[in-house]
Amino acid sequence: MPVVRISALPQQPTPDVTALLQRLCVRLAEIDEVEARHWWATWQPIQPGAYVEGAVTATSTQPRMSHPPQVEIQAFTGRDPARVEQLLEAAAAVLAEGLRMEAGNVFVTWTELQPGRVFTGGEIRR
Repeated sequence: MPVVRISALPQQPTPDVTALLQRLCVRLAEIDEVEARHWWATWQPIQPGAYVEGAVTATSTQPRMSHPPQVEIQAFTGRDPARVEQLLEAAAAVLAEGLRMEAGNVFVTWTELQPGRVFTGGEIRR
């Protein structure tokens, strides 16, 4: 079950975070060819003043061309590299549209989870 964790500054206008997370999970599940319930997502706000790029502190809301929302996708190993690229691009596109910013100002990473290193569903996942 892939997990998407998003950390972002306050957005203007304020998005419907629940709806945005649902759109994201549905879109990623379509690409991944699984049911949407297998994709999980969380949103964690970053307080103004708690996000810097070098010596530049973000303003009280999300700048359009700096301090990108940070997105980490964790998923079990085994997906084709081309599919991972599609998932990364789709995550950026869905968030950019939902947050009214350019996809180039969304930072997305992919971390592969190895067998024997995850506990879920009451057991170690192998």
